[in-house]
Amino acid sequence: MSRFFSGNEGIAKAESTTLCITQWQFTDAVQAIDTTNACQSGYTSVIAGSRKGTGSMTFHYDAEQSPWADPPDLNAGSKIHIELFLENSSGPKIDLPVAMITNLQVTSAVNGVVSCVANFENDGVYTLPTTSF
Repeated sequence: MSRFFSGNEGIAKAESTTLCITQWQFTDAVQAIDTTNACQSGYTSVIAGSRKGTGSMTFHYDAEQSPWADPPDLNAGSKIHIELFLENSSGPKIDLPVAMITNLQVTSAVNGVVSCVANFENDGVYTLPTTSF
């Protein structure tokens, strides 16, 4: 039987701080290493190289919880623990024990709230949710 998740219950934690996100995204990728040689009749050949996890968290700026405070320490270059929950804080999650913040973008709209996007990439092992919860 299928079990789907509603994005409206997804959360993200940076260190121990739960961020009031509007969305998050994560990409699990692998580097393709070219092993093409003359014995392959003109076809390419690749093997899997290093895995890389990248993503972003979008949230409204909260003056009570500045993204530059420690925690959550979302400064570019900071290495922090990030958990991306599919459902709620006790549900399945993507766990990045060490992730580096690659940049933090802050946007101020004339007719809206100040929002932030923190982009990150893994530094070492990360775990994905299992197929059965």
